[in-house]
Amino acid sequence: MALISIIIPCYFNEENIPVTFARLHAMESSLPDGTEVEYLFIDDGSGDGTLSVLHDLQANEPDRIVVIKLAGNVGSYNAILAGMHHANGDCCTVLSADLQDPPELIPQMFAFLAEQHQTGHGESTTTGRRVCQTDSGTNVSLVDPPICIEEYSSRRFRFCSFRPVSV
Repeated sequence: MALISIIIPCYFNEENIPVTFARLHAMESSLPDGTEVEYLFIDDGSGDGTLSVLHDLQANEPDRIVVIKLAGNVGSYNAILAGMHHANGDCCTVLSADLQDPPELIPQMFAFLAEQHQTGHGESTTTGRRVCQTDSGTNVSLVDPPICIEEYSSRRFRFCSFRPVSV
């Protein structure tokens, strides 16, 4: 059984969150049996009713929804890091709260990760960017410590494994 952590930074997304969560909830039926999902919504200092909507959502599913309120607007990068810090999953993905990224790709990305990226071997590049080549020869980026599959990117939409990797 696998646990997927879906990290969703939020900034002035009061109206988007119910629509986004409905699509995420519908996506779950396409995941393999036994796969569980946790949602980490990070409020990045929104000045609207985003936090209130998130708390209402969490009240309905407190075991699967984590709400993190940052002290102020510190940017999506820091919101993502806060989500990764609190994630309990075997793997994670980051999804824009305004549906810039299609949640319907999550089952396909998870299947790709589970089937093809069981191990990885790291190497340094001259750009200073750390790259990992999997057993299948696919290049992936290392983001300490997750593996991010670049072939399955829609802009910056990535799926990452939290398995330990030797570099």
